[in-house]
Amino acid sequence: MEGYYRYTTGELTEEVLEQIKGEKQKLGICSLSSESNIELMWSHYCDGHRGVVIGVEIDSSKYEVAPITYDGLSNVSRNQTRHIDYRKIAKSILTNKHSIWSYEKEVRAFVEGSHFINLKVTELILGEKMDTRTQGFIKKLVARIDPTIEIRMSNIYNI
Repeated sequence: MEGYYRYTTGELTEEVLEQIKGEKQKLGICSLSSESNIELMWSHYCDGHRGVVIGVEIDSSKYEVAPITYDGLSNVSRNQTRHIDYRKIAKSILTNKHSIWSYEKEVRAFVEGSHFINLKVTELILGEKMDTRTQGFIKKLVARIDPTIEIRMSNIYNI
């Protein structure tokens, strides 16, 4: 359901619909969570607590970072398209999700003209079920690449 929106059939012209679609396609998205200790996120995205969470900083002076609103699909009306700002409409659509996803506490960074966002890795949080051999490998690798990156174990069950 990413990027879908509601509108009344016949209210928006085909040209308007194509403009909105075009603006959505121009935007690259980096989806992140604002929290690192969400059990469902560890289960779904971190290999059942065997993976890693990467803590990052994004320069908000270079990229627009917007929190997700969990109130369902965006509604686009003829009134919104009268003062046509298709970029604003596209971003509104791309920052709305159904409430069932609210546990993700998602924020999105938008980028235009590239598929990459420059960011700074600040920490790695290792899953509680990660084997010690993998933990050791990651710690040695990070020590060689950037020893300022903090490495810690998750404490999802010790909150």
